[in-house]
Amino acid sequence: MDSKRLIIFPSSRQISLLCAISLQEDASIYVVLHSKDELHDVPENRIIFVCCDDLAGVSSLRNNDMSVLCCHEEAVFWAGKYKGNGWEFSFDREYFGLLEKHIFKSFAQRHGIPSGRYMLGTEEITKFPVIAKPSIGFGSICVRNIECMSEAENYVQNFDAAVRASAIYSYQAKYFDGRKNIPVFEDVIDGRFYRTPFIAEGMKCKRLFPSLGITKRKKDSTDFNWIEFEYSSEDAVNTAEKIINLHNVLIEAFGLKDGVYISEFILSGSNEPVLLEFSPRQPSSRINRMIYFSEGIDLEQEAILYFFDKEHHRQDKERSHDVRLRLQGSGVSFPELTGYESVHDISEVSVHREKIQCKYFRKLA
Repeated sequence: MDSKRLIIFPSSRQISLLCAISLQEDASIYVVLHSKDELHDVPENRIIFVCCDDLAGVSSLRNNDMSVLCCHEEAVFWAGKYKGNGWEFSFDREYFGLLEKHIFKSFAQRHGIPSGRYMLGTEEITKFPVIAKPSIGFGSICVRNIECMSEAENYVQNFDAAVRASAIYSYQAKYFDGRKNIPVFEDVIDGRFYRTPFIAEGMKCKRLFPSLGITKRKKDSTDFNWIEFEYSSEDAVNTAEKIINLHNVLIEAFGLKDGVYISEFILSGSNEPVLLEFSPRQPSSRINRMIYFSEGIDLEQEAILYFFDKEHHRQDKERSHDVRLRLQGSGVSFPELTGYESVHDISEVSVHREKIQCKYFRKLA
């Protein structure tokens, strides 16, 4: 029996795997992309291209029963706008009503997920510093560290102009149907920042990949441009023990089916995790590459294999490598890593127009 599968904004690596699967599956495979050029040499009779801006093509899909996979942050926005009644997602549809930061925070808190305090106006701020961000955000754009009331008032005063001048504005106009973007303030939580892909299986968290933020840099659009991450096998095991319960609650709250997802959290000085963000999609390609170099697991491909109920090609190594990643052209070079050994380059590659460099390292005992 023919089934329909819709994959929204897959990466080039995922498209290659989809092409191979299309030769085996008795299924109609649709992919939503910005341009047909992204399919390269994929035969048209194997994978059906849908332009994300072709309203007629999208409308024809909305009346179909199909399984849907969101691969990129924009994919979740796109799916939230165009979702058809017969579309089956890997998460509860309720998530589409939580895309604004303060609404998401309220939902998390109602479900017992620690997520920090948020404020909707400067009059609610009781201490500094705080973090200011748009309620409808994308990629940490317009996220600022606020040290005093005058800075908070200035952020509010200039908020609309800053959003209009940023990439957020086009996403907001395209996907949020005129909803007003407002400034939201959050308490600063001291601790270590982790961007964490995880695998859900059987409504439980099967595997976590906590990737520690090492270096962030200010740039014109944000104070929180993370340019360097580290994945240490020892730290990953220790951290996973502290955050596994949080992710099990997250999986239950959002009804996550078997697959790959991404969260961001702070692990406080008392080792209590506080959730910052969650998205029902795969990690960015740069985080994925770092984890692949460490664990031998390609999470972008794993997401596709879960989606098609295929056997997983995990290549867990006998001993995981510790890996540090940074963005090229960020003005930051790898420091001399005191207390480390066996530091050497792995690769310098481009992912989504970003050049990244990774190094293996091992912490000395």
